[in-house]
Amino acid sequence: MHFSTNSEGFRGPERRNTRNRPVLFLGDSFSAGYGVNDGEEYPDLVRKGLADKFGADAIPVVNAAMGNIGNGYWIKSLQAEGHRLHPLLVVLQFCGNDFEDNIEDHLFDLSSKRELYELPPLLPGMGRRMQDLVESVPGLSDSYLMSMVRQALVESPGEGFDTPALPKDRLTYAILEKTVDICSREHWPVLGLLVEVSGDRLAQLMKLFERHAVSLILVPKKAERPELYYQIDGHWNTMGHAFVASLVLDRMYRDFNIVPQELSADESTLIPLNEKKWDWLKLARLRKANVSWFQSCVNGAFAEVLSLEVWLFVCYFSRSLSGLLNHGKSCDISLCNPTASCTIS
Repeated sequence: MHFSTNSEGFRGPERRNTRNRPVLFLGDSFSAGYGVNDGEEYPDLVRKGLADKFGADAIPVVNAAMGNIGNGYWIKSLQAEGHRLHPLLVVLQFCGNDFEDNIEDHLFDLSSKRELYELPPLLPGMGRRMQDLVESVPGLSDSYLMSMVRQALVESPGEGFDTPALPKDRLTYAILEKTVDICSREHWPVLGLLVEVSGDRLAQLMKLFERHAVSLILVPKKAERPELYYQIDGHWNTMGHAFVASLVLDRMYRDFNIVPQELSADESTLIPLNEKKWDWLKLARLRKANVSWFQSCVNGAFAEVLSLEVWLFVCYFSRSLSGLLNHGKSCDISLCNPTASCTIS
């Protein structure tokens, strides 16, 4: 698998047209395209479909998906980058394991009055310390042994998510409500994409999106269309990504009548206040993209499950730590070009 990021820290080619409003994808490893090569992930297939219809770069695509993370970062992404991008459409890809990820991410919680509030950042946890230990042994991180251990310890996406609604699910519903509210307030249309969700949870999600008049796509589950998924891993294969891209394009043309739109003069020059800060999202992207040559070459897929707590720690507590993680080289967010490429055999 060849997986690379552009200068914005997102998967996909460079966004050459920044004057037109893009389609923004927010999601997890399904949207990030784990398991397929560059250009085979469905957001980039959507970009190619739009280019065929409207011309190259007429409607840019920003794939801001991040693997092994819940939906809390959607709120932070829209608050930090939304006004700069002013998306033509926001595609929210939701997976059944997001209910658990939103609790583990420790980004948001609910008050006694069930009001959503942001949590302070956590220090690095045991998962990151164990990863550092594995990476200290040359070749171990990309070995067959580590792949087998990871497969045994980490639940495969797309499996085991048929869970009845639970009281703790309220956090996820509140995060989604907040996300859709932000988009509605800013007049950013939303397209929902549900992956591996069923039962009571699916019913609740459908009610939520229907209440906000959000167009929704239900992707067939692995049990229904196994040919769209890898046999062992729960992610979509190349056929699955092509199938999902066709669903998204059809819905975009049918429900949104999407056409190229230029940013206004005010929108094209608008920069959020936190654009020049050590924003958590930018540092997360920077850390994932600007990994050392050793980690890029040998870490493989295991590098994509770096603990979110480390991102928060780096962003808020130590600029010097960023330098240490890059072999002692100083790193400034205004000077770095967060472009990296990782080839996994």
